[in-house]
Amino acid sequence: MEHREHVIEENLPIINKVAYGVAYIGNSSLSQLALGGAVSFFYSTKMGLEANWIALAWLIFSFWNAINDPLIGIIEDKTKSRWGRRVPYLRFGAPFYSLAFIMMWFPFGSASQQGLLFTSFLINLFIFDTLYSMIGLITYGLAAEMCVTTKCRSNLIIWGSLLGAVGSVVALVIPMILLTETGVHPAFRPTMIGLAGFSMICLIWSSFYIKENKYTQREETLSFIKSITESFKNKPFLVFEGANFLLTIAQTILFTGLYYFIDYILVLEGIKASLPLASIYIVSLFALFIWNFINKKIGLKKSFIISLGIGAVAGLLSFFAGQNFWFSLISLSIFGFGISGSGLFTGQINADCIDNDELRTGKRRETSYSGVNALITKPAISIANAVFFYIIEAFGFPHSIESIPNYIATESVKTGILIGFTLIPAIMYVGAMLIMIFYPLDGSDWNNKKKLVQAIHLKKEEEYLEFLKNEDVKKKSEG
Repeated sequence: MEHREHVIEENLPIINKVAYGVAYIGNSSLSQLALGGAVSFFYSTKMGLEANWIALAWLIFSFWNAINDPLIGIIEDKTKSRWGRRVPYLRFGAPFYSLAFIMMWFPFGSASQQGLLFTSFLINLFIFDTLYSMIGLITYGLAAEMCVTTKCRSNLIIWGSLLGAVGSVVALVIPMILLTETGVHPAFRPTMIGLAGFSMICLIWSSFYIKENKYTQREETLSFIKSITESFKNKPFLVFEGANFLLTIAQTILFTGLYYFIDYILVLEGIKASLPLASIYIVSLFALFIWNFINKKIGLKKSFIISLGIGAVAGLLSFFAGQNFWFSLISLSIFGFGISGSGLFTGQINADCIDNDELRTGKRRETSYSGVNALITKPAISIANAVFFYIIEAFGFPHSIESIPNYIATESVKTGILIGFTLIPAIMYVGAMLIMIFYPLDGSDWNNKKKLVQAIHLKKEEEYLEFLKNEDVKKKSEG
């Protein structure tokens, strides 16, 4: 059990917590659709892009992710402006981020022009992900910048998760209803445009109220190469990223496969099609408070491992009970319980890894670490999507589903969807559990080191205030 009496607890104003949550809404409501299951389902079943082309696009896209995320993260850490290091990207990048999202749903090319449609899909992925990296690297690392203590970070991430989950439910349930109808529902694209506008407003508003450590702008930053190499020398971070890589594969396949599971196995349409997704998110919301309590009792590492184990159990249950509607809701609810914990803990563990880096290097590098995290986990998104589509195609899923009106899945196709949707994630969850056993930042020793991180931050802030005071005196004397 962790003992926290040595750490001075922090109290963030409510407005800072709300701003963090609203930024989370603005980012996740678009990214979960444009880089998740909805976009693949849209191009596959509505636009007629063949499954092998979709898989290829995700694989090619993974190489771009290996370049843009670390580069953008390091650039953001090096940014010096009157607004700070983070605010300019949220405030002025939001309109471009929203526009890139809208472009995803207006591809050029048709089912009879597979090469052109594939090119459109790939280009839109490249453009959107570049802007998503600009926004997402900041929102992912904000908890590490705004707080030091586990309690404060946990509380902040709960705010983000609660507000973000509300946005995610709206962002995912509405398309789930509209995309499971025959053809492209006339309300689908207007809904996407409205969602993009809402996201833009959320990101711009939040940029005025997030808490940023401006003293970090005075630090001499590491070079691009050294920033990357120092990150990979952080052994706890590498252990966590190994687990996070497998977790990302599991959850990406889960949310990609969910559309196919609902449409071709449960055969649900309209409002009913939203129930499986709703069961995941409703349970995940209530589970946040349970996981927060568990974290206080047994610590971050053990709590995270348990949440991964629950995900593995849910995968196995879903495979055997997947074709029964009511049993599937139960197994998906268990998925939601596990996802709630892993979502709450990954941000905190990443923040601890950043603290450990600061003790090593003396630098504060939130978005650099977000970028390296993305370097490792973003390819997992591409791999997950490619694996799922190759599996269902191997089991007989049609090359072009758009050309087969009212398609009814064969037993072989259903089996392929279930294997991809449930067993592969279960295996990934188990692998992530085994890796996390070796994660070292745990217990009272690490808690004492966090006290040292607090002392470092207080010293840097005092030096920054002294710097501002001297600058003010200098300007007055010159005037």
